[in-house]
Amino acid sequence: QLRTFQALIQEKNASRAASHIGITQQAVSEHLKKLRDVFDDRLFLRKTDGFIPTPFAEELAIEVEQLLGDFKKLLSPKVFDPKTITGTFVIAATDYAQQVVLPQFIATLRKQSPNLKLIVRDFEIDKLHELMESGKVNLAIAFPDYIPDSYPVIKLFEEHHVCV
Repeated sequence: QLRTFQALIQEKNASRAASHIGITQQAVSEHLKKLRDVFDDRLFLRKTDGFIPTPFAEELAIEVEQLLGDFKKLLSPKVFDPKTITGTFVIAATDYAQQVVLPQFIATLRKQSPNLKLIVRDFEIDKLHELMESGKVNLAIAFPDYIPDSYPVIKLFEEHHVCV
């Protein structure tokens, strides 16, 4: 009904308002009747070629415009931009991961998310579940055997060692 109100404000004509929002002229009339009851105001006065808004409708139009704009923003998908992210990100990593994986990972993360504060802490296998569940750790980097099966994992790489 608020979209109908907005269309009537813009078009000042029931037929054009109906066409604008893809409903019938009868639906516009029904919506307008309900809006008049809700706001206890005529909202629009008939004239030969359409409607003119009442002073109350003109004031209401500003608020409806804001409300519908906010609602549209709320429903629109958010685009993640790593450059704008702020806050603290805590990584628990084994000694090996701190030496082999983290230097490149941190360098890349600093370029992509310069406002993100990073904290690296030692990986504690016996406290991992508690730390992850409480949000005190956001990411763990360790050997697969150290991670409980209940957590989703991504394989970072595979190594092969040889002896000469």
